[in-house]
Order: sequence, then structure tokens, then C-alpha cells
Amino acid sequence: MLKVGMVTRSLNGLSVEACAEKLSEFGFCSTEVCFTFSDMNTWQYNGVADLSSVTREWAEKSAFEFKSRGIDLVSLGAFTNPNEADPERFKEVCRCFEDFCRIASWMGIPYVSTETGFVPGRRGINTDTYEADFRRFAENMKTLCGIAREYGVSVAFEPCMLDLTPSAKRTRDFIEFVGEDNLKILLDPANLIHNSDEEDMFRYLAPYLAYIHGKDRTVTDTYGRNVGDGCIDWVKFFRAYHAMAEGVPFILEYVNADNCCEVRDRCIEFNRIAEENR
Repeated sequence: MLKVGMVTRSLNGLSVEACAEKLSEFGFCSTEVCFTFSDMNTWQYNGVADLSSVTREWAEKSAFEFKSRGIDLVSLGAFTNPNEADPERFKEVCRCFEDFCRIASWMGIPYVSTETGFVPGRRGINTDTYEADFRRFAENMKTLCGIAREYGVSVAFEPCMLDLTPSAKRTRDFIEFVGEDNLKILLDPANLIHNSDEEDMFRYLAPYLAYIHGKDRTVTDTYGRNVGDGCIDWVKFFRAYHAMAEGVPFILEYVNADNCCEVRDRCIEFNRIAEENR
């Protein structure tokens, strides 16, 4: 049976202990940790978080809350702005990212996750600046990989059709362009389904996968949906998963406490059909 995890952001506002207990109660086996807890809320999507209040004692205790309940800590979500163009602001991004890497090492978490990052109101590919944007992003990512290496962790980068790596092929190009062996991929199929089919995602990215977000999308959506509510052929997806990426953690995103078990069971059923028709 497919092992399914869930991001902690799906249980926003609970304490670390209560979140860990709920994940265990619902039967999830892994998670992506983001600091949106009632006792540690420093979440700054596409920004620079202030992590000065996170002590090693708190980090180790929090990790124990999950691990003691059998929940694997796959990644720590930074989701800052690696594509920051201003050199001084990028120094702040690096400082923030280093804090996340330090905390991940304290918690025994192997990956720190991030997206491309963007300038609000100017997200995506802009033809007049694309070449410079891509090269800057690659250089910035190389810097972040160097920071992560100092703490014994890897970067889990989440590509998206809205950003500079809009397909599985372009994402692989990016990995090779950066050339750092601790740059891995957080595959969110909903982020690539516009430009890559379910098999292409694995064909290009399987060797680099850190983990997978369980999320769906229609080809006309900007925002994602729950698994089974979009255009992704999940049976086809799971067939490719078993053929090329067996065992990579699969972690639900966009669900909440009310529907997470239903969506998890959909995934398990899609996976059952895929395994029967391999």
C-alpha cells in the first residue's frame, strides 16, 4: 500500500505537539515541516523569515514530537526567494536560508525546500530579461547549495510552470546548469502538468527526486486542487512512480483536517489500480 504523508501547513495553528499527534491519529507517516504552529509561527512565503527565536533545544524537542510518533521528517520548508535580484536583499535571503539549514541539521531533516521565488506582480518568464534571470537564479541557487552543504543538508527545489523552470525538461537542464550534487527536486506534478505529462516528470527528474507533493490541477488553473479534482491521470502517475521512483516520499499538500483522510484514500486507490495494471 502507498505510504502517504501530509505537510504540517495543512494543520495550521496547532502546536507542534498537537500537529504531530493529529498526523499520527490520521495515519500519516511523513511530513514537510513549516513553521506555522501556534508555538512557532515564523512563516514568510517568498520572504525572509526571522528565525532568531528557534533554539536548538526547541528544534530537537519538536523533532522528537514527530519522530516518536513514527512520522518521518522529510524536509523543512523555507520557501524564500532564491531568485532575488538585489544583491543586498539576496544577502538577507542567504542569511535566512542558512538559519533554515542550521535548524534542519538540529532536527535531523535531510532537505530544506524552496521554490524559485519571484518579484510580486512580475512572476513568470519575461522575454526581455529571461536569459539574465535564468543565469542569476542558477548562480543564486549554487550559493544556497553551498550553504546547505556546510550543514550536511540538501536543497529540495520545487519547479513550477509559473516560473523559470516550467517543465520537467527545463528543470533537468537547470540542475545540470547549476552542477551541485546536493540540489534535488521536490516534484509537484500539479506545477508541471501544463507542460509535462505524468511520465515525462519521472523520465527527466527521477534521479534527482527528494520527495513528491500530492496535489492536482486542471490545465486552466493557476492554483492547485486536491488530488483527484484536477486533470492529472493519477493511475498513470503512480505507474511511472513505481517504475522509476519507487519509495520516494509522497506528501499531500492543500488538504486540511476535514478532508485529508478522504484525499489520502483516493491516492491509495489510484495507486492500487496502478499496481494492478503495471
